[in-house]
Amino acid sequence: MAFNTSGFNPVIHSSTGGGSTCISGNVIVSINTPGTKLLYEAPQDQVAVTESFVELFQINSTFGADAAAGGSSVISGEYSIFVKLCFPNDPSGLDKIKTVQLLTHGATLDYTYWDISPNYSYIDVASAADYATLSYDQLGVGNSDHPDPIQTVQATSQVAVVHELVALLRNGKLGGYHFDNVVGVGHSAGSMLTQAITHSTRGTSTP
Repeated sequence: MAFNTSGFNPVIHSSTGGGSTCISGNVIVSINTPGTKLLYEAPQDQVAVTESFVELFQINSTFGADAAAGGSSVISGEYSIFVKLCFPNDPSGLDKIKTVQLLTHGATLDYTYWDISPNYSYIDVASAADYATLSYDQLGVGNSDHPDPIQTVQATSQVAVVHELVALLRNGKLGGYHFDNVVGVGHSAGSMLTQAITHSTRGTSTP
């Protein structure tokens, strides 16, 4: 199967489940979005991590409010995001695929959640139903860039990254494929992120 690898490192491979053909690599996205200047420094050892969690979850905790008291900030820059674009193995139907599912993993996972093994691959199930899929590592996760985890890797920056991925998919900048519809699919915290994305685009266009 011949694929256009524009926008990717030229890596073409089968899905882990074996039912899809995928293009994977890192793409550069540029974001500029409001953030929060958090008054919190990364803990230096496990004891400090535990103390932070104890303070966060105690009754009447002011941990979150105190950390967010630094006011607003701007999160801006270019970041490398690892993506995996997959299609059904049968090349004859590629021209008919107009919808891609944008898969967002949970907070403690990465892109591999969607394609674990044969018979345990969401990507292959989607391919069997004639959908393309784009799974990715969120900013600060896995093969994507790992910038400042406190001041840069925030919910607003994650949403901004996904907006850029949606634009790339719609504009044919990933593999040269133009998709008419981008459907957000999320797991766990990824579902919350997906809701935030669709909410922030009301009145304009939705992913």
